Amino acid sequence: MSWEMVEGSLARTDVVVRYFCYFRISPIQHRIGVLPSPSSEFSGKNGGNTPSSVDVHGARIKSKSSSSGRIQVKTNAQAPSKVNGTRVGFMDATKIDDEAITSHTPRTFINQLPDWSMLLAAITTIFLAAEKQWMMLDWKPKRADMLVDPFGFGRITDDGSIFCQNFSIRSYEIGADRTASIETLMNHLQETALNHVKSAGLLANGFGSTPEMCKRNLIWVVSKMQILVDRYPQWGDVVQIETWVAAAGKNGMRRDWLMRDCNTGDTLLRATSVWVMMNKETRKLSKIPDEVREEICDYFVDTPPIVAEDDRKLPKLDATNADHSRTGLKPRWNDLDLNQHVNNVKYIGWILESTPPSILEKHELAGLTLEYRRECTRSSIVESHTSIMNKDDESSPPECQHLLRLEEDDIANYASQWRAGPNSVFSLNSVRNSSLKPMGVDAIEWRTSSGSDLSSVNPNYFRRVSFLNVAVMAEEFVKGNVHPNGLAIITLDRPKALNAMNLEMDVKYKSFLDEWEADPKVKCVLVEGSSPRAFSAGGDVKQIAKHSQLSDMIKVFSAEYSLICKISEYKKPYVCFMDGITMGFGIGLSGHGRYRLITEKTVLAMPENGIGLFPDVGFAYIAAKSPGEGAVGAYLGLTGNRVSTPADALYVGLGSHYVPSASLPLLKEDLLATSFSSDPDHNTRLLLEKYSKNPESEPRLKLLLPRIISTFGSSRSIKEVTKELENHQQSGDTLVAEWAKDALQGLKKGAPLSLCLTQKHFSKVAYAQGDNGSELSKLSGVMRAEYRIALRSSLRNDFAEGVRAILVDKDQNPKWSPSSLEEVSDAEVEALFEPSPDIGELNV
Repeated sequence: MSWEMVEGSLARTDVVVRYFCYFRISPIQHRIGVLPSPSSEFSGKNGGNTPSSVDVHGARIKSKSSSSGRIQVKTNAQAPSKVNGTRVGFMDATKIDDEAITSHTPRTFINQLPDWSMLLAAITTIFLAAEKQWMMLDWKPKRADMLVDPFGFGRITDDGSIFCQNFSIRSYEIGADRTASIETLMNHLQETALNHVKSAGLLANGFGSTPEMCKRNLIWVVSKMQILVDRYPQWGDVVQIETWVAAAGKNGMRRDWLMRDCNTGDTLLRATSVWVMMNKETRKLSKIPDEVREEICDYFVDTPPIVAEDDRKLPKLDATNADHSRTGLKPRWNDLDLNQHVNNVKYIGWILESTPPSILEKHELAGLTLEYRRECTRSSIVESHTSIMNKDDESSPPECQHLLRLEEDDIANYASQWRAGPNSVFSLNSVRNSSLKPMGVDAIEWRTSSGSDLSSVNPNYFRRVSFLNVAVMAEEFVKGNVHPNGLAIITLDRPKALNAMNLEMDVKYKSFLDEWEADPKVKCVLVEGSSPRAFSAGGDVKQIAKHSQLSDMIKVFSAEYSLICKISEYKKPYVCFMDGITMGFGIGLSGHGRYRLITEKTVLAMPENGIGLFPDVGFAYIAAKSPGEGAVGAYLGLTGNRVSTPADALYVGLGSHYVPSASLPLLKEDLLATSFSSDPDHNTRLLLEKYSKNPESEPRLKLLLPRIISTFGSSRSIKEVTKELENHQQSGDTLVAEWAKDALQGLKKGAPLSLCLTQKHFSKVAYAQGDNGSELSKLSGVMRAEYRIALRSSLRNDFAEGVRAILVDKDQNPKWSPSSLEEVSDAEVEALFEPSPDIGELNV
């Protein structure tokens, strides 16, 4: 017996599956070059009929006996001209002599049967392979907005502005912690950038160079890059990377990346970079020629960077002041790219060479800022230096400054931020899996990764645990999701604390807004609370009060106030469901947004005077625009009294639309079903008009407006306000008398200095309205003023005492200092407004 091979194909729509079948045949069949049909019979002198027509290329075989009712066989198979070097083909059986047949082994019934088992196995293999191929082609992602790209080739979307590509994390791309390394992620970013250029038809004979660039020997080089890693993918994860380009000044190009988990849609990484041109021969920077600009300008997207610019001025770093150094680093041949210099990904490996093992073993890289000064070639000898910028602060994760340099010049400057990693002394899983209280670590039985208790651990470590705890809660308490139609939703999910916001929640919230504002696929942002009781009760003042250091307060108020400014200037429709309690910082998150939806359950208030602070979050700016030239807003800020009807909320300006609470789920469904046009703001307005209603009653504050103006006008001092309210208490009008009584009770709850501070601040902002030259005529200016006031106020004893009396001990009997209005010094109040080099200015 011998073997014969037949090649064929199976076709289904546009896919052809090719196969090769091997059949075992007898020596006679091998010599004549044909495979007998199972029904064929040999007769005559040669022992069998010969085929009437055999077309080697046409793959058509037709039996003579077809007219007698036997089966006719047509096949689309082709045999190769050679098998294992031997020429094969179909031969005419009539040309074979008698001796060639009769001299062979005598025919028997057994050896004339074809090997059906081999044929069946071959057919089964073919169809199994075809089925597997079709399963891959029918692959669908779990999320509708994920790219359908099972083979990872990528495609251009959004009218050619965005390139998407999928990658699977391989076993050789992960580190000891089973997650992808930062170098792996950087390589994938670089790959999508090149594939974007290639898919656009602009890739010529160069490393990302366009045809016009190649004519002029120009190449792209990266000058700056910023990376934020929210989570590292693991082995086997499939990630989707989106990338797009924009102009960066007159002679640069910006490229942004967004990496998501294909399974969950969670954001894993955001990165932005600036690229400039360099002449490949002279190695000098070059302007972008007009011809090159014409090639690429059509692909530019007009969006801000997906990562806000890190504009910190770092101190000069060299070998003399570095904490850790590594010298003698040499590039290898395979570290060079097509442009004949060291690939920028290699630089990251070099900076890690001088990063201390204590950081590498217990932390993971969370953020990286890279500034490239010059290129590095094959013959370079590199030094790596690292300085830990916050080495004296054990409560915070490390922040490092890095420098790569040659003997004669710097190559690159880096700044890195780290967070606790899976191999740190405290297992992150213990935080995630514990039933934690909103603040504090009292409920956790802390253990090391080996299972031993922590009785001997340095107490300073618990400060780091507190940070870890809060960081994990930020992920849980502020949830962001982008839906296929372009609606992005932020959900505050801390119901036990009425969605009170802490520092890490503020940072997470703003990171979503920054990312989505730069993402062209996001058309509209909706903000909601998960609790039926509250949208947000404000800031977590207990957390703030625990920190008595100025540096802690700077972090808190910088995060809050920069978030407020981001909301007020947000370029995309921002819709807030203010359903339930919305107080303090809750008003900061909603009151400055474009669309502020009030329900019959909404309760609004600014009670900060009662805990020794002042009504901040830009409420003075809202108050200044309220009726009575700001008098209504001043009344609410000074007394802390609540606004609990839709009519009053709309009258003050805290709400833009009244939508019944029961209609919010329907409105949300309609937003999710909306196909946003090129004007998503118009689409949003139409939907809100559809669901908004007129309040059932007239505003109570409107009826009281004359009394409010006469009492809380901007020229009135607190003493004058108090006296006027006492007079109104004697009014025969029940509505006025009750209002005056409630207002007086509200004033009595406030710290005397806080009341005087609030009156002066609100008066200044109200006077500034209409004066475009005044800093206080804009929200950003108001927030800068409040930043100075808040930092100083939060460090005073009144704040700690107010939190104790109202929120901790709850005896409702704070001991203010000064204890009365008469003891308040005007100079002390005025000093709270003054700039100071000790606290700096809010960077908005």
